[in-house]
Amino acid sequence: MLTLTELLDYVAYESKMFSLFDIKDSALVIPYMADILNAYPVDLTDRLYLAGQVGADVEMIKEYAPRFMRSIVASIKPDSPTDHDLVNYNMNFGVITPEFVQEANAAGITVFGWTINDVATMQSAIDMNLDAILTDYPDVYIELRDNQGKKKL
Repeated sequence: MLTLTELLDYVAYESKMFSLFDIKDSALVIPYMADILNAYPVDLTDRLYLAGQVGADVEMIKEYAPRFMRSIVASIKPDSPTDHDLVNYNMNFGVITPEFVQEANAAGITVFGWTINDVATMQSAIDMNLDAILTDYPDVYIELRDNQGKKKL
C-alpha cells in the first residue's frame, strides 16, 4: 500500500492527471493530511482536489488546506450548486441534471459524474456538458468525446 507521500510523488512526477482525494472521517484525517500536503515540496494545488461528504468537511478543508481545490462527493444533489464554497461537485451521475451543471458552471464550479461505464450514459454526460466523468473505460469516453469535438476534462 502506498503512503500519502508516495501517492503525491506519483501525482507530481509521473502523472499528468487530476487527482481527487475523497476524505472519510474528516475530523480525524483532514488536519493530518493538510500537514503533509502543506509541507509537500511540489505545488499540486492546480491538480489535486480534496473532497468531503458534506459542507462541514469543505469548511474544514478550507481551514486546514486553503490553497487546495475543494470538492464534495455526493449521492444526493444539493438544492443549489452554490451552497458551499468549493470548486467542484463529484456526484453520482444518476442525480445530475443539465440545469444543475449549467448553474454550477455559471458560478465557476465544475461537475464530475461517476461511475459511467456504458457508451449511452457517456453520451448523456457529453450532451449535458458535464465537465468530466469517472469511468473504468477512459479510452472509450475520450474517443467518443473527441469524435464530437468536445474537449472538456
